[in-house]
Amino acid sequence: MLLERVIAYVIEFIIAIVAGKVLIEWSQKKPKLVRYITNVSYFDIPVNQPGQTPLRVGTHTITIQNMGKAKAEEIEVYHNALPLYNVFPDTQCREEDTQQGKVLKFDSLLPKSSMIISYFYLVVPNMPNYLPIYVKSKEGYANEIQTIHTPIFPKWIRYLTGILIALGVVFILNIIYELIKNFL
Repeated sequence: MLLERVIAYVIEFIIAIVAGKVLIEWSQKKPKLVRYITNVSYFDIPVNQPGQTPLRVGTHTITIQNMGKAKAEEIEVYHNALPLYNVFPDTQCREEDTQQGKVLKFDSLLPKSSMIISYFYLVVPNMPNYLPIYVKSKEGYANEIQTIHTPIFPKWIRYLTGILIALGVVFILNIIYELIKNFL
C-alpha cells in the first residue's frame, strides 16, 4: 500500500515537472525564424538572330517567416553571389560584402509575419550559386522547411481534430494509470 502511494506521488511529480517545462517553453516570448525556398524556375528567351542560343533566365523565391511570439532582430541572409532581387513587403535592407560573399541585412521581423525575397538572374556557364546559404538572426539560425502544398481545412474540422487528439491522449493516459494501479 505504501509502495503504491509512493509510486503514484513520483508519477505525479514527474508529470508536473514535464507539464511545467512544456508550459514555460510554450509561454515564453521568443522569435522562431523559418525559411523555405519556392518557385525555382528557368525560362528560355528567344533572340531574333538565327543560330544564336536563347537567353536563359532563372528565378526563385525565399520566404522568411517569424513563427515565434517575439520580434526577430538583426536578420541576415547570406549568399555566395547576389543577383537582382526584390523584397516584399517593401522593407528596408542593406547589402554588405563578406569574405564568403554577400549578405542582405534587415533590422527586424515582427511576430507571425513574413517577408518574401524574389531573385532574378541570367543563367550562364559556370554561374555562381544564387540560392541563399543560410538565414540567421540575433537569436540564432532559421530552420529550413521543405514545403509541400496542402489544402487548408475549415476551422471546424481543425478544432474537431484537436479535440479528438486530446481525448485520445486522455484515454491513453487513463489506460496507463489503470494498468499501473492494477499491477502494483
